Amino acid sequence: MKIYKQEHIDCLRNAIISNADIAYTAIQKSLSAMSPLQFFATVKFEKIGRDPIEGQEQNLIEQINQMYSDLVVLAAAEDLLKQFPGITLELHLGAASGYDIESLDGSVVAECFSVTSVSSNRKLYKDCQKLLQTTAPIKCIYFYSHNDSESKLLSQFSKYPDIRFHRVSFDALQASTLS
Repeated sequence: MKIYKQEHIDCLRNAIISNADIAYTAIQKSLSAMSPLQFFATVKFEKIGRDPIEGQEQNLIEQINQMYSDLVVLAAAEDLLKQFPGITLELHLGAASGYDIESLDGSVVAECFSVTSVSSNRKLYKDCQKLLQTTAPIKCIYFYSHNDSESKLLSQFSKYPDIRFHRVSFDALQASTLS
């Protein structure tokens, strides 16, 4: 998916929020009619969620994971468009292969993720290793990390001087930072 202006990002973010609202409303309606075990089984096994962008039914846990990853990608794209006016970005949302973000001119690549902690499943390490394989002059990691302290993050970042790290705030996930 090619992105070159803020309106593209706003449209995608609105789709994510709308599909989150649809799933949330469905859960609210059915919650009171279920026992706790029925509810958690439904959350784990049934398709009560929505694909964040396309809106098809899917597992709620997958929706949650993908939704926050996609929101980080959009925050990153927004930041990159601001840093590099006129650039066109290719976004790989969802389970698409390749870098999460690549500029069409090959100058920028970015990996994006949302985690409780950057050390979970060695996510930061794996994405840094992936970025070190590219010849793009600008390599970035954009992430939302719920529990990491700044000192922990700085010690991790110092291992990769060729990569630019950007921690995305929760507020930036929810709304345009350029409006």
